[in-house]
Amino acid sequence: MIRDYDLEKAFADAKAKTEGFIESYNAKLPTEECPGCHQAGHLPGLPCPECGHEEEVAFVIKLDTEFGYDAVEIRNRRKVIASFRVEEEFT
Repeated sequence: MIRDYDLEKAFADAKAKTEGFIESYNAKLPTEECPGCHQAGHLPGLPCPECGHEEEVAFVIKLDTEFGYDAVEIRNRRKVIASFRVEEEFT
């Protein structure tokens, strides 16, 4: 029988790995300003509200799943960039 603490820890570890991956991945993207019009607050993957420029590579966000967490594109949550799942022994 699996203790609740072990399962909670496994999900917490998967969440931390997901968040670390997302932070590293998004740090490489141009988020300070739009490369097209230099408007502040650019979010890669979404069209710039000023000029319509859209990056080919999108910002990723965390999505909870039944077995852990996925890093998915902000514009298409079905496009999974990376998955961080709880080990099979817990599921």
